[in-house]
Amino acid sequence: MVVVGSPLADHRGQTMKMLASAQLFAAPARAAKTNAKLERAKLVIVAARERAAETARQCAAQPTMRPPNVLQRRRLVGKFSGKC
Repeated sequence: MVVVGSPLADHRGQTMKMLASAQLFAAPARAAKTNAKLERAKLVIVAARERAAETARQCAAQPTMRPPNVLQRRRLVGKFSGKC
């Protein structure tokens, strides 16, 4: 059980700090692995940002008005056909 205010509960934002501290105070082989993990994490973040930007561009480029669905078409046909 994790109690709020305990050191175990304060994990937000600590991953990069732990990786950095492992890089500073660890053996060279472990430091190299940590560097590789950091580089992979940076690449994942860059790729996610690019995907988000592309999705935002596609959503902005699409027209906002969608064609009417079946119920709306039926209502519109009745409205514009001249029948009351």
